[in-house]
Amino acid sequence: MALKEELKAEAVAEGIVSGLGYTYVGTEFNKNGESGAELIIYIDKEGGVTLDDCEAVSRALDEPLDIANPVADPYILIVSSPGLDRALKTEREFAWAEGRDVDVKLFAKVDGKKDFSGKLIHSDEENFTIEDKEGKALTFAKKKTAIVRLHINF
Repeated sequence: MALKEELKAEAVAEGIVSGLGYTYVGTEFNKNGESGAELIIYIDKEGGVTLDDCEAVSRALDEPLDIANPVADPYILIVSSPGLDRALKTEREFAWAEGRDVDVKLFAKVDGKKDFSGKLIHSDEENFTIEDKEGKALTFAKKKTAIVRLHINF
């Protein structure tokens, strides 16, 4: 993760995305060696994000990002929905996902299990809490969590 680039891009993108009526979910910067780099801005809205939404946000971000120059090297700007299988990494992403069903995988077993599912009901910098299908609140330390993803319902 290239945190410095992500924070610089976030400072530009958050206000523009919100001003266009979308929810700013997060930014990811990936440097892919020979193939260059990607600056990915994740957006969401009620009812889901369309290709037209991504295009509109991309056009709105293009010039401000060029001026701010958050990434020294050439990069490709990608605007995308967070996707169904996106891992929650930042506090912003956890806050965005509150009220949604998530799947949790821990590094070590708790009560004989490593995998849990439930509705994300709270998160802070260090912990998050889900409510399982029996209505029981389960709190986990983020540093002891291998991955937290939105639950995919098919």
